[in-house]
Amino acid sequence: MRVKSLVVCTILVAVLQQAAAAKTAVAPADEYFGRMKLSILGIGNIIHDTNLREKYDPAHAADNYTKLAFAEDALEDWAAKYPQDSWLPAKAYFMSHEFWAMNTPDGDRAAERCRALLMNRLARSPFSIKAHGELASMFEPATSTGAVASAPGSAAAPDAASSAATPSVQPPGSPPHS
Repeated sequence: MRVKSLVVCTILVAVLQQAAAAKTAVAPADEYFGRMKLSILGIGNIIHDTNLREKYDPAHAADNYTKLAFAEDALEDWAAKYPQDSWLPAKAYFMSHEFWAMNTPDGDRAAERCRALLMNRLARSPFSIKAHGELASMFEPATSTGAVASAPGSAAAPDAASSAATPSVQPPGSPPHS
């Protein structure tokens, strides 16, 4: 009986040691990535904040580049350390949209890096599959090409092209389009 217990305990200890030695597939919330040492929650917050700022003031969307670039650096570090993390595809997907919305060459290059991560290293995710049908022009900010004169007191019709270019996908936790 004692030998059986000893064997079971030895097997249990070996299994626990193997499990502890195995690299975790999901990044812990208290681990920090990139040059700015951002947590996975911090990366998500930067993506969300950038989304809100770009919607509020699309003319100055490029002003958000530096902060989002630090989050991209952290995302790349996160992906290198935890390539199987299930949160990565969504973060890379939505981050690419925010870079595209800046409508700058630097933003476009950063968006392509996010999409390369998504398409190459996270190719099996639903976000990667969805991303294949998207173009940068779908996420450019709406710009006014000219004021349409209207009678005093009447509302101008909304621009159909700008509402069609608005992406239907929202980052988790963001309010729906109104």
